[in-house]
Amino acid sequence: MTATDLRRHLESPTAFRVALGLYAVALALGLKRFLVWDQILVLEGAGVWSVFSSLHPHAFRWLVMQPAVTFGNAGLAPDAAFTVICFGLIWATTVLFARAGSLVMPSATRESALRVWLFLPLALVTLTMNGRLIPAFAGLALLTALHVDQAVGVRRHLGWLIAGQVLGLLLMSVSSGTFAVGAAAVTWSWLSVIAPRWSDPSIRRVMLPLVVVLGACVGAMCLALAWKAVGFFHGHALAVLDHGLGGQFARYGAVPAVIGCIATLIAASVWAWRWRFPTLHGAHLRVPIAASLALGLVGYATLTTALPLVLLVGVLLIVRD
Repeated sequence: MTATDLRRHLESPTAFRVALGLYAVALALGLKRFLVWDQILVLEGAGVWSVFSSLHPHAFRWLVMQPAVTFGNAGLAPDAAFTVICFGLIWATTVLFARAGSLVMPSATRESALRVWLFLPLALVTLTMNGRLIPAFAGLALLTALHVDQAVGVRRHLGWLIAGQVLGLLLMSVSSGTFAVGAAAVTWSWLSVIAPRWSDPSIRRVMLPLVVVLGACVGAMCLALAWKAVGFFHGHALAVLDHGLGGQFARYGAVPAVIGCIATLIAASVWAWRWRFPTLHGAHLRVPIAASLALGLVGYATLTTALPLVLLVGVLLIVRD
């Protein structure tokens, strides 16, 4: 068997199904369990109204976990139910990102090949995780696939597009930082649609209120996240960086922390705006990665959110027809 034949077999739909099956077997044998985290368990038995009316900080992540809790109430252990759900989310993450990659760079390898090369490292990485970020992976994959579909001209009813984006943001609400990455992706998606039509006065009259509202919502969200973060650390600004990439700068003092964070933000912005790979509609991949890097200054979990997307960009660079 030649190297070309071996690659063809490895990149076939059958290879993806075999890899998926082996992963499922590992989960079924209990070699790995994704656990319902304690922040959800302490709200066990609470109602939707009581959780949201009290503005509980874990309200949305509690909502994301309700399918696992519901199965638990039906007799299946919540951790086992969450493990099954995570398996489905990992499959969806792989399929959605592979679709986006095949559309972003048409000269890249087949979609079936992208699925294999995305799933293999993603499966290995998730075996080391507690499962908390897996819904965020799937949410970002859904948002990215919707954005790329829209960019290449795949027609979808506006209601379905908005519903998909809401679902993607809900899945990404497992933490404030991951939600912010999703919000950045959605914002870019809408701006990329609005900007080319801005010169048309009739379009501008309709879109201007939307842009203002969108900007106000994003600004309010950013302020709320900043206020929450600083408040959590009792006003100690540098302490906000302790759980993220910024902590590597803060260990040397306030001035290096400020300089390092500003440099990271500038580098992420320039990379998202100017880097030309992947070609065509690659900005829909670059913007979430840049947002994850920037927001990762205050949280490693947020930094990790874009891992499957980084894998996709790497695969597009390496695996081609």
